[in-house]
Formats: sequence, structure tokens, C-alpha cells
Amino acid sequence: MCKNVKSEAEYLSVDYNGTVRSIVTSKNLKQLDLSDLGIQDIAEIKNLENLTQLQVLYLGRNEVSEIKNLENLINLQHLVLNANQISKIENLENLTQLQELYLDYNQISEIQNLENLTQLQKLELSNNQISEIKNLDNLSQLKTFSLHDNDISEIRNLDNLTKLEFIDLGNNQISEIKNLENLKLLSALYLYGNRISEIKNLDDLTQLLILYLDFNKISEIKNIENLTKLKGLYLHSNAVSEISNLENSKQLTSLFLGHNNITEIKNLENLIQLQELSLGDQISEIRNLEKLKQLEGLNLGGNQISEIKNLETLTKLQRLDLSRNQISEIRNLEKLKQLQGLILDGNQISEIKNLETLTKLQRLDLSRNQISEIKNLEKLRQLQRLYLKENQISKIENLEKLTQLKTLFLDHNQIIKIEGLEKLSQLIDLTLDSSLLLEDDKEIYDRGSKAVIGHCKYQNLLEQLESIQKQINTSGLKLSDLQKLKKRAEEINKKIKSIKS
Repeated sequence: MCKNVKSEAEYLSVDYNGTVRSIVTSKNLKQLDLSDLGIQDIAEIKNLENLTQLQVLYLGRNEVSEIKNLENLINLQHLVLNANQISKIENLENLTQLQELYLDYNQISEIQNLENLTQLQKLELSNNQISEIKNLDNLSQLKTFSLHDNDISEIRNLDNLTKLEFIDLGNNQISEIKNLENLKLLSALYLYGNRISEIKNLDDLTQLLILYLDFNKISEIKNIENLTKLKGLYLHSNAVSEISNLENSKQLTSLFLGHNNITEIKNLENLIQLQELSLGDQISEIRNLEKLKQLEGLNLGGNQISEIKNLETLTKLQRLDLSRNQISEIRNLEKLKQLQGLILDGNQISEIKNLETLTKLQRLDLSRNQISEIKNLEKLRQLQRLYLKENQISKIENLEKLTQLKTLFLDHNQIIKIEGLEKLSQLIDLTLDSSLLLEDDKEIYDRGSKAVIGHCKYQNLLEQLESIQKQINTSGLKLSDLQKLKKRAEEINKKIKSIKS
């Protein structure tokens, strides 16, 4: 509910649910947020026509079906009407100062009635039902244009948008790249999720920095030699069989070629600025990466790699994904001392080893392997997430040094007893197969991670009690030591019982 609205107020956000009947009397209001209020009709907003100084109006995520009652807002610069039920662009002709217009997530089928918005710099029409790009000739100041998730089959009628820097036409039905030659300032082109089979007609886009072509039907990397400023090339999930024609792409920092038909890593030696690399899906050997010394992220998941090797020069590597391969041994990682994330799930690894130099590791995923014992992790003091699900582990052990651990996944193993977690005070997310646990342990597990840690502390103390009892029987240890320990154990036990699920 609106409270204490003064006549000089410049910004107002209404945060209650229900019909908006009268919002303000301040004629000086410059920003008004009416998002998420269930508004069905803009006419419900009384006094809106008097807010002639308004520059920003948020009406997103309502139930508005018609654009109307805005003609007096001649100073409006930002209008947000996303996620409504609007089917037609209309009644905007007076808003000649408008710079940003958001109409995404509506039911619009046609681009129309925008000819007076000559100052428009950003137009958001994504997630509608638009089938044709048209009626944009007057929008010569447009810099950002988003039309993803529509029904567009052809790129056309963009010739006058010479100041365009960003265009998103992803998730449409486009089969050919064309009619972009006038967009000489374009720095980002998004054409993912279409029906494109060939990269072409990009020669004039010499300022292009980002090219997104994921999820298409492209079989060959070609016709990008003029794109010498390109920093990001995204061709994930296509039909590319060979890495080629990247000689001029020396500024590339990100290259994504995962889920393709690539069988060999090659022709990357000129990409010395590369920081992120993803390749797949039929690679059998890690090779030809030694020149990529700036690489921080390497994804070779989902290939046919059987051996970890030839990574020693990648000393800046922070993220390594070798999941879903045929690797049987963890090895040759000792030089990767900056590594923070190592993903090896879905391989044939039977032993955790050769990780002691990876002291900066924060995430380790060894799920879906053949591991039977948790060991050799004591040097990984910064580890926060450890994934070991779907292995052959029968006992929780050797984790006491991992005091920063927050996530531990151990489900789909053979663990029947909760133990060895007493030092993991940061643990938040723990998964086990509760159906396999002993009855008492199952009850503790159902109460959450705090109860689990408390239980492990208690069990640990009981073991100490038993050990001291044996010492008393054999060496005459003072009874006072035993009494102190017993008292502490009883205190912890009370705390455990007080923890509710």
C-alpha cells in the first residue's frame, strides 16, 4: 500500500496485490513501479494521465490486454509492459521521447505503430508470436533489438537500423543468414536455435564481438575471416566435424564447439587469447593445447577420452570438465595449481588419488564412477562441494580435514551408517540413501545436516569414552577424566534430541 506520498516525490513503487484505484497526486513523479499487481486495465490507474513529468513506468507482469491511457505521458523514456496479455502494439504515437520499450512475453503477432518513436534505442519483443520483421524504418536510433522466441523465418527490413549494436533472433525459424550488411556497428549477433546450415554474409560486420549460432545445423566453420575482432564464437550443438578457418580469429577468448562431430583437437595454435574452450563429442585424445596458456576453462565432457594428459602448460586453468569419458585414472594434474573446479563424473575411475597439489580446488565431482573408498583428500582444505554419488562407497571416512565443505552428495552408494562428519561444521547440503541407513541413523538424517553433525560428534565422543574405559581398566587412569568426557557427551546428546526436523 502507498504511504506518505509527498507532492515532491520523484519515485514510487506500489507493492500490494489488488486493484489500483488511485495512486498519486504528485505531478512531479518521474518513476512509477506498478509491477506484479494483477492490473487488468491501465484505465484502473487513476490520475495516471496527470503524471506528465513521468519518465519511467513499470507495468510488467500484470494482466493488461490493451495499451491505452498513456497519451499524456509525453516525457516518458522507459516503458515496461513485459509479461502481460497484450496482442497489439498501439496508442504509443505521443510517446516521442521513448528510449526503451519492453513488450516481451506477450501475445503480439505484428510489429506496427512504432513510426513516431524515433528516439527509441532499445526494443524488446521476445517471446511473442511475431512472424515478420517489418515497420522499423523510422527507428534509426535503435541500438538493441531482441526478437528471440518468435515465429520469424527470414531476416529482412533492417537496413535503416545502422546504429544497431545488439540483435537477438534466437529460437526462431530462420534458415539463412542474410540482409545484415548495413549493420556495420553490430557487436553481438544471436542466431541460436534456428535452422541455419551455413555461416555466410557476415563480411561487413567487422565490429562483431559475439556470434551465437548454438543449436543449428551448421557443418563447417567458414566465412568468418573478416571478423577479426571476434571474442566469442558459440557453435554448440551443431554438426561441425572439424575445427578450421580460425586463423584470423586471434582475439577469440571464448570458443564453444561442444556437442558436435569433432574427432580431433587441432588448428587452435593461433588462439593464444583463448580463455574458455568447449569441444566434443567424438574426441579420443587430449592434444594440441600447449599454446593456449591463457585458458581458464576447458570442457571436454562427453567425448571418448581415456587418458588425462598434455595439460601441463595450462597453468591458469581454473575449471576442467572431463565428465562422461572413458578415463580410468586421475593423473597428470599436478601442474594445474589454480584449478578450482574438477568434474570427472561418468568415467571409470576406481581410486581417488593424485590431487594433493590442487589446493585451491573448491568443487570436485567424481559421481558415477567405480570408487569404493573416500581417501587422499586431506590437502584439499578449500573444498566446498564434493560429489561422490553413484559409486561403490560403503563408509564415510577421511573427511575431517575438509572443514570448508558445504555440499556432500553420497547417494546411490552402499552406506548404511552415518559417521565421520563431526568436523564438517559448514555442511549444509548432504544427500544419502535414507532407505539403506540403519533405523536410528535414518531418523537422524531426516532431521537435517545439523543433526547429522551433532550425531557424529556424539558417536565420536562415545568411541573416546570406550577407549578411555579400556585405559582405566589397564593403566589406572583417573576417573575424573572419564567423568568430564562423559558429561560433555551427555550435553551433546541433549542438543541432538532438541534438534527438530
